[in-house]
Amino acid sequence: MVTLKQIAGTLDLSVMAVSKALRDAPDIGTATKERVRQEAKRVGYIPNHLARSLRGGSSQLLGALFPSLHDPFSSSILSGMEQEASGRGYQLLVSASHGNPDLELGGLYKMLERKVEAFFILPLVRLQHRSPLLSVAAHHQVPLIFLHQYPADVAQYPGATWVVMML
Repeated sequence: MVTLKQIAGTLDLSVMAVSKALRDAPDIGTATKERVRQEAKRVGYIPNHLARSLRGGSSQLLGALFPSLHDPFSSSILSGMEQEASGRGYQLLVSASHGNPDLELGGLYKMLERKVEAFFILPLVRLQHRSPLLSVAAHHQVPLIFLHQYPADVAQYPGATWVVMML
């Protein structure tokens, strides 16, 4: 795997200058930026998004938890979400619970490990039920957006909201 240090050594630049050039920082000259980009492309450099997110605090990841990925309703929503997320520089991570509440909660935890910034959920629970997802997300201070239906206790959590489609 090619590193910034290797690119810096090849171009006789500091690692910081290479990093700034790849991020299009204003204090790096246009010619230097172009040299760095060309060298990065030549050697097949791939940025370490995890390292970048640790420095910048943004993972640029969104989570989607759905009961199924095969039905037309879910597929349509996910397709639109992916297009919108991609257009804004985010990546959408998707998990299917297959109707199992334990898998739904497990999907939430796995995405929290990857520092997902917000969750879009087509929940298994309905208005008359409570959702364990709310307390977990509140504890980790991650926003939840429920789609189409929402649990009974959603209004008690400031980081949760819902979007209901009227047919």
